[in-house]
Amino acid sequence: MNQRNIQVFHDTMARLLHRGAQKNLSNIIEKSHFADLAQVLRMMDNVRDQRAIFHLAAVEKKAQILGELEKQQALNLLEEMPYDDIVKIFQHMSSKDVTDIIGSLPDDVSKELLKLMEPKGSQVVEELLKYPQDSAGGIMSTEFCALDRQTTVAQTIHKFQSEGDLDNIFYVYVINQVGQLVGVLSLRKLLQVKPETKIEDIMISDVIRVKADTDQEEVAKMVQSYNLLALPVVDESNKLIGIITVDDIVDVIRDEAQEDLLKMGGVGDVEISEKSSFKSARSRLPWLFISLIGGLIVFKLMVLFKTVISESVALVFFIPLIMGMTGNVATQASTIVVSGLASGKLGMQKMGWIVWKELKVGLIFGLIYGVMVGVFANLQLGVSFNHVGLMVGGALGASIVLGSVMGTLLPFVFERTRIDPAFSTGPFVITVVDIFGVAVYLYVAHLMYAAS
Repeated sequence: MNQRNIQVFHDTMARLLHRGAQKNLSNIIEKSHFADLAQVLRMMDNVRDQRAIFHLAAVEKKAQILGELEKQQALNLLEEMPYDDIVKIFQHMSSKDVTDIIGSLPDDVSKELLKLMEPKGSQVVEELLKYPQDSAGGIMSTEFCALDRQTTVAQTIHKFQSEGDLDNIFYVYVINQVGQLVGVLSLRKLLQVKPETKIEDIMISDVIRVKADTDQEEVAKMVQSYNLLALPVVDESNKLIGIITVDDIVDVIRDEAQEDLLKMGGVGDVEISEKSSFKSARSRLPWLFISLIGGLIVFKLMVLFKTVISESVALVFFIPLIMGMTGNVATQASTIVVSGLASGKLGMQKMGWIVWKELKVGLIFGLIYGVMVGVFANLQLGVSFNHVGLMVGGALGASIVLGSVMGTLLPFVFERTRIDPAFSTGPFVITVVDIFGVAVYLYVAHLMYAAS
């Protein structure tokens, strides 16, 4: 459904719920797509209403809805449910989704749920819980098709026909006797050869794979680079332990993009759905503190150059302009670099080229806006007013060039020190270049006064 239809659907569900029309609601839920139901639940602010809708769905649809929702929303829906009912829902979910939920529950609750699960399912979940959530092992699924290299095409097709629980199967993975990954072939290739052909004769031996400890962002880049529908995950001994499908990668890309946007805005890891004012404030407080420190340093700079300022109070009028222009140029440069680093279009080997390019861009901006502001200052204050136009124009041009270079360099510095480059944009880069911009401005004014 589009957004308008979803809104109508939400209003209808809410109206029926408040009227107590349980039978009508059950009929609608049964006929509705689980993704639309998940969207309606996201739009509801009242957790009790969300649970009332959720409990009317069939067990299998409940599992599908939980797979669509964010982790915290899924936990809210399951919070008051009996453990036996939760386990029944888990039976219809992928091992990855079950692991995400159980890994977020208190230890005593997760242990109790694992006890109630079937031994095979609980063993898989416990194994997946060992991996970090942002690693290949943390996002992989253990439902995949892996066959011995001696298997024929006819036997492979028969396996697909006899096992109905093989969802999201895009490739057949070929393993040896000890479970090591030795090849892969697509389903299309499987249907193009004779039934008696052994799969080792038609497989691709050079398999693109990742280890379980690979960062999920790196996994997403590999899937994008090679246009894969699924990526096999292996352990240290090259044994196939899981796969990552393109559906999982879409979730990773969305989550990483949201995380980078939050970092670039200086709001930490807080989300729009966070209802606690204290948690929101705690997440954003450090970044505002950095801005506070920057403002205090600018204050000390102005005290340091108070003699120059006292000679021409008009210098103070242009400090907000210097800080604003320098910060904007630096933010533009850092955003371009962070975007390039995230997409893989830029690397450390291209640092010199991009710095040189942005330096030239900064020179162009500095010349244009330096002249414009210098002329404006002369028109407002007079040409002979202690050369303010020349000082402001020259200092603004120099500050813009400095801001452009610093905004370009900071993401590379963060990348080199293994800090997320997204932190180098927003409040951080603005604070740093504000300090240097004001310092350049006041120092240029000091030099010109000393020369005159």
